[in-house]
Amino acid sequence: MEATGITDTATRVFADHRELLFSVVYNLLGSVADTEDVLQDTWLAWARATAPR
Repeated sequence: MEATGITDTATRVFADHRELLFSVVYNLLGSVADTEDVLQDTWLAWARATAPR
C-alpha cells in the first residue's frame, strides 16, 4: 500500500470514530474545548503511529 493510501485509511478510521471518541472524552471532562484539545492530540498521535516509516 502506498503512503497516501495508509494516510487516507487512517484518516477515515479516525473520522469514523470521532463522534464516539468525542462522547467518551466529553463525559470524562465535561468541557467542549478540553474535549477538542484531547481529540486533536489523539489525532496527531494516531497520524504519527500510522505514518509510513
